[in-house]
Amino acid sequence: MGDGHAPGPSGREDVLGAGWESEFGWIAEVLDVSVPGARQLASPARRRVAKAKQSMPQVSKAERERVLAVFRAAYEAGTWPAW
Repeated sequence: MGDGHAPGPSGREDVLGAGWESEFGWIAEVLDVSVPGARQLASPARRRVAKAKQSMPQVSKAERERVLAVFRAAYEAGTWPAW
């Protein structure tokens, strides 16, 4: 593409266009790098996140809901830790 955007595997970058640009602009500002530099940093980061998701144990929906209920009950009872 001639606009400086790397073509994405699904074309989402084309659809979101300016939304992605503003996100990369913000990331670039925070990291004090150029927008293309922020895009280059994002690529390996996405791969690491995807790899981490694959290695995480799969938990059933019922177990997730059970854990959420325990946390919610602790919050509502005021016993949530105040780190």
